Amino acid sequence: SWRTIETVSNIINPDRDEPVRVILNSRDITERKRLEDALTAVAQGVAATTGVAFYRTLALQLSQALQVDYAYIAAFNPIERTVTTLIACERGHIVENFTYTLSGSPAERVFNGVTAIYRQGVQRMFPHDPVLQALDIESYLAMPLFDDTEGVMGMLHVMHTTPMPDVSLSMSILSIFAQRVSSEMKRKRAEEERLDIERKMMETQKLESLG
Repeated sequence: SWRTIETVSNIINPDRDEPVRVILNSRDITERKRLEDALTAVAQGVAATTGVAFYRTLALQLSQALQVDYAYIAAFNPIERTVTTLIACERGHIVENFTYTLSGSPAERVFNGVTAIYRQGVQRMFPHDPVLQALDIESYLAMPLFDDTEGVMGMLHVMHTTPMPDVSLSMSILSIFAQRVSSEMKRKRAEEERLDIERKMMETQKLESLG
């Protein structure tokens, strides 16, 4: 495969009777270049979006940039101990959201605030996870999404049917955009709380007007 090499030259100008010497220092920056290109592609795609449009664009961009089959943004329900996708991208297409239980899945680890990294063999490690089994998943990466009190709201995760192509690159990208997703989830939660307060106030005022 192609590699990206960065070269810096230093010209040594000796006395007039000696030849000019050039010293070249080269280093392989392939991984840095891939990270920069992936970040640029994802960032440009989601720059001006919010809400569902942001989730949709981010999932599509992540699946393409990281070359993975599945990308999800999901929210946890701590009472029912379930996880529900807010957006689900499967093989380059947005599909219907779904809910599944945390028990027996790698998502349970993320629910406890721990990053989940399974480069391969995740299906064998979690044989009772219906999603992993149904989709024949081999690798799994997930970042927890925190609220302002360090509580875990959900997770940003990707899955692949073969060993993860580049774990370090994928984790770097996920960690950067996990903060953006957390901010969007907090914004949405605050908006829903505001609308709920307004609705209750309107109901109270209506009851008071009726005497």
